[in-house]
Formats: sequence, C-alpha cells, structure tokens
Amino acid sequence: MRILAVGVATIDIISLVDHYPREDSEVRALERHIRRGGNATNTLVALSQFGHRCSWCGTVSDAPDSEHIFGDLARNRVETRYVVRHPSTSNPISCVTLSQDNGSRSIVHYRRLPEYTAEDFSRVDLARFDWVHFEGRNLSQLKPMLQRLTAQPGIGCSLEV
Repeated sequence: MRILAVGVATIDIISLVDHYPREDSEVRALERHIRRGGNATNTLVALSQFGHRCSWCGTVSDAPDSEHIFGDLARNRVETRYVVRHPSTSNPISCVTLSQDNGSRSIVHYRRLPEYTAEDFSRVDLARFDWVHFEGRNLSQLKPMLQRLTAQPGIGCSLEV
C-alpha cells in the first residue's frame, strides 16, 4: 500500500532518570538519546517496516538538525519529496524525561515552525497514494485538505484527533 501522512517531525531529546525529579532539584540522567520523533513520521516508519511505501508531508526548518530528520526517514525508506523547508526557523524539539522508577514520561515541547498548509498539500500528486493519514493539527487548513482528498475516488483516509 502507498501511504502518505501529513503531520509533524520533531527532534526528541530523551533522558532516562532513576526517578522523576522534584521541582527545583537536579538529577543526573542515566542515559540520553537524540532521535527523530513526531506522530506522523513515527507512524510512517512503523508502516514502512511492514512493507508499505510511505511518504511524509510536513515542514522542517533550514537548520542543520533537519538532516537528522531526513537521514532517519531515508534509512527507514520514508519519502520526503513533499516536505516544505522554512528558512530562519527551528525544528520542533521535545525534551522527554523517562523515569526508570515508575515508567512515567514527561514531555516539554517547543515549536517555532509554520504548519503544513492546504496550499502545500495542493502540490501533492494524490494519485500516487492509496491512503492518506492526517494529524489533527492545523485545523484551519485541515478542512480544505480533507475536501481535496475526498474529491479523489479510491483513496482511503484516516485522521488522528
């Protein structure tokens, strides 16, 4: 199946700690990892592992850390031809704290990047896809994207709300 997802990619900074810190305290991380994250791109990587042909629509900055996103998606066979680059911005960052003690997870997310728009989506050749998945993000732009998609017969659709 040929699947397109419209949504976000992030740079995740993941810190594993022995226990979740009390407010205004300092703890040492047991491990730290930097990964590509984001619901849409995570979904595509998983689907690619099941043999689907996957493509991502989203936005990235022109910052050097975008190559971390592109490199990971390429390694996982996710196409990025419909991605829009925005100059003078930064990629979304999620700082994730994982507690080894109880398995809790806390995320602090920072975003200063424009969302993917209906105009961006109008440049996508929908005939290339069997299914399109949307993150319920840019709501003012989501309706025209869904309208364009539903006017195309034979393409399935899902929406993460």
